[in-house]
Amino acid sequence: MDTFLGVLPWLLVVIQLAAIVHLVRLFQRQCRQTQIMSDARQEMVSEEQRIFEFLHGLGILLMRDQSTASMHRYMVEGVVAVLKAQGGSLYVMDATQTKLVPSFISDSSPPLIELPERIAVRARNDLATLTSFLRLHSVAASDGLLGSVLAANEPLLIDDLRRHPLMKSAHTTPNQQGASVMIAPLQFAEHMIGVLAAHRTGSHPRFSEDDFTIFRSVAEQCAFALGNSMAHREAEDKRRLEREMQNASEIQRLLLPRKAPALSDFDIAGTSLPARYVSGDYFDYIAVDKNHYGVAIGDVSGKGVAASLIMAMCRSVLRFAARGNLSAASALFKVNRIVCPDIREDKFISLAYVILEKDSDEIAFARAGHDPPMLYRAETGEIEEINPPGLALGIDEGEVFERVLKDRHLRMNPGDTLLLYTDGVTEAVDLKGLEFGTERLKEALRQNVGRGAKPLVGAIRDEVLRFMRGHPPHDDITLIAIEKR
Repeated sequence: MDTFLGVLPWLLVVIQLAAIVHLVRLFQRQCRQTQIMSDARQEMVSEEQRIFEFLHGLGILLMRDQSTASMHRYMVEGVVAVLKAQGGSLYVMDATQTKLVPSFISDSSPPLIELPERIAVRARNDLATLTSFLRLHSVAASDGLLGSVLAANEPLLIDDLRRHPLMKSAHTTPNQQGASVMIAPLQFAEHMIGVLAAHRTGSHPRFSEDDFTIFRSVAEQCAFALGNSMAHREAEDKRRLEREMQNASEIQRLLLPRKAPALSDFDIAGTSLPARYVSGDYFDYIAVDKNHYGVAIGDVSGKGVAASLIMAMCRSVLRFAARGNLSAASALFKVNRIVCPDIREDKFISLAYVILEKDSDEIAFARAGHDPPMLYRAETGEIEEINPPGLALGIDEGEVFERVLKDRHLRMNPGDTLLLYTDGVTEAVDLKGLEFGTERLKEALRQNVGRGAKPLVGAIRDEVLRFMRGHPPHDDITLIAIEKR
């Protein structure tokens, strides 16, 4: 008993020491857990800050710099910074949506595509060769690892790139072994933009599921930003094109006569309404000599810029060929010989050319495949179509064209009116798809003739527009009236 009592104080000391040690360990464990939680919270705060800075920078870039190269570089480097990755890649779709074009690839990035053996061999000792190859080499959008991500339209987390089934058969490079990779398709609305990837290699930890979640979110933001940037550029390109087309339309209007010549024997007026900004139709008044005046109307096959350029060329050549030439057919021979070699096989020009003579009732006329003019006879009220043979310009360079095309001479009495027009008039359609046609044109001519040339072409143009009932013209509309005084 005495012995136990003697040992008891020591036992109490040992118990107290054990309790203290246990409490210290508990305290240290709690401190470690608190530190871990603090570090985790700090990492979350730091991660959120990196994401915020990335998105903020992306927004600033969208507002200030629409340069595609700058944006692509920023996205890859931003994703790398947010995820503490070692590098990244961005491939974008080409205009045909069939190829992925490398837009930005970090130094020493592992290849996400199959390599030629010679490149893989060289890359084992020279990674710069590999990077250079990757930055210059486009791939089919349906092939390999990148193609599979696009086809699935889902992000992919790869723990070890070299072990992925689609990469096992590829030639290896040192930076593929053990590389942890995340790849995401970039889609905006229904438009596939490209593929974004980030990687970690070497001794760095592999990407976690949390990293993958963040990567998916960042990739979605990148796709949204790229899509908006593309939409902005397309809208700006459209506005620029519209401005250019408006300028082209103004220039083309300058090529049309501002007013008709003041002739004592004839009252002349013309009008042209383009279906688009620029027209393939044209009309012109040409001073042949001091006693003769030429009136021309033409229509280039097709519409738009190409047709307007051919029209401008034809106008210049006809003005050159008409000077001093009293034969309408001969003038068109010269025009055809000059323009035919420069016109594509699927293009041609229909042209009607009239030569008026001072103090004469007779006119000279030639028709190169153009719609037959209508001649209203004031004495009888009858309308006849003037339909001499003729081949359109640009179809045959010489012999056949000149054999078929002939001068036609007509006598016009006071009150008679010659109406020239392009097929945009007769082929104008209403909401039911019915054409205006030659019979309606004859009736419009008959109902409005006798008031002068200018009121006549204005009335017929308005009649055609009323017939279409707001339906936009599918072809240019051009009219010329020549009334004998």
